[in-house]
This record gives sequence, structure tokens and C-alpha cells, in this order.
Amino acid sequence: MNHWLPGPTVIGSVHMSAHFWQTSVYDLYQRSGPPSASDVELFMQIIDYLQENCCTPSVISDIQKKLGIGEKTLYRFMKKYTGKSPKQFVLEHRISIAADMLRSTNLSIPYIASQCGFNAENTFYRAFRNEVGVTPGEYQKKSIERSLKLDVKGYIP
Repeated sequence: MNHWLPGPTVIGSVHMSAHFWQTSVYDLYQRSGPPSASDVELFMQIIDYLQENCCTPSVISDIQKKLGIGEKTLYRFMKKYTGKSPKQFVLEHRISIAADMLRSTNLSIPYIASQCGFNAENTFYRAFRNEVGVTPGEYQKKSIERSLKLDVKGYIP
């Protein structure tokens, strides 16, 4: 579990992890029918490891080493059950964590990028914009504006 979010925002992280797990299990069944018991076990190991370590820059090679599977085997397995490459799967999870941090904290964008496993800030900006449709700065600004509108709305009759 990531320990970068203090206080009540951890609940958002737990909710996001639960949603991630639920979506992943759904993908497992939808992609290719009922999987074998060994495939379910492998998938659970991959997801568990990803949730614990997704912000580590070497998470994909670490999964391969931990589970004793090759790069091509992991690629085919993830593609079969999620429709995504391991790299895309990890990237989407990192972006999801970054979006949660941008919404719920006032941490700097470079700090968030580094905490989410991005070695270069420009890589983070590009990946975030491609996945979300806006830059991290725009996303953070819109989240703050939305939050302020909700706060004001409660006080104006």
C-alpha cells in the first residue's frame, strides 16, 4: 500500500484499489471465459503485487522475477485477460493514483509524478494528458474549482 496520503484521503486510495481489483477480476472473466484455477491464482498474484508496488519504476521486471515468468509470457497473459499490455496496465493504475493525489492533496505535480513511479516529469505530463485528456495542472485546477463550487453551494441559499 502506498503511504503518501495522510488522513482521510487513504480511504480514497483504498476505494480506488477495491475498484481496480473489481474491474480487473471482471476483465479476467469477460476477456476469455472462465479461466483455469492456475490462471486465477497467477492473476491474483500479479494484481496483489501491482497494488503494492505499482509506483516502483521497475515493477514489471520485478513481477517477472518474483513470479518466475518471462516477459513474453507476462505480456500474453495480461493481453489475454485484460486486453492491455503490462506496461499499459501499470500506466493506467499510476495515472489513477496520480489523479487521486491531484484531487485530494495540494502536493506539487513533480512530487506526485515521482511518487507515482515516473522518472521524468515530462513523461508524466504526456502520459497523464493522453489518459485523462488534460494536463495534470489543468486537472488539479479543475478539481480545486469544482471543490470550491461545492463548498460555496452549501452556504448560498
